[in-house]
Amino acid sequence: MIPPSAIPSASEVSARLVAILAAVTRLIFARTHIFAALGAPLHNRIAGASRRLATILAHLAAGTFRPRPHTPKPGKNGGPPAIYIPHRRAWLVEKLGYHMAAYTSHLEHLLRAPETQTLLATAPPEALKSLGRTLRPIARLLGVDLPPELRLPPKPPRPKPIKPPRPILPPLLPLYPQARPRDLPFMNFDKKTKPA
Repeated sequence: MIPPSAIPSASEVSARLVAILAAVTRLIFARTHIFAALGAPLHNRIAGASRRLATILAHLAAGTFRPRPHTPKPGKNGGPPAIYIPHRRAWLVEKLGYHMAAYTSHLEHLLRAPETQTLLATAPPEALKSLGRTLRPIARLLGVDLPPELRLPPKPPRPKPIKPPRPILPPLLPLYPQARPRDLPFMNFDKKTKPA
């Protein structure tokens, strides 16, 4: 358990972060005609991430943060397939242009602010893991670079597959010159043959 005075900047970061994500969701709702069927799922995903971030930061500010085991939800069998939301970097900025780029700039400024750096320096590793897991998909959609504390650790390099050695083939047998084939009777066009 963390004492309430350990992370004094958590409530301030939470208020600013929730305000930025609320503006993002309002812009998505206003431009639903651009996204068509993706509008509602995209709005719900960012709004849900905003609520989770606000809950985590509220517990950090109050000193009551306790990590919960993260278990992925099993897929629903027999139901309709989930709508695929593109996760390409800065996809939302490509769709909505300078309107979304303004909120991206606000979020980048917040992540570089001194109060955010204080929060990341004093938060326990379990809280950083929860914050990073919730914020990474949103930051990818907006094209925002997260601080190192919220990024995934680099993956170890894959070992190169070991190729089996080529089999050593036996040496070829020596090729001996063949004798010139004998001419056949029907091949002697220039020679006059006597009738029998």
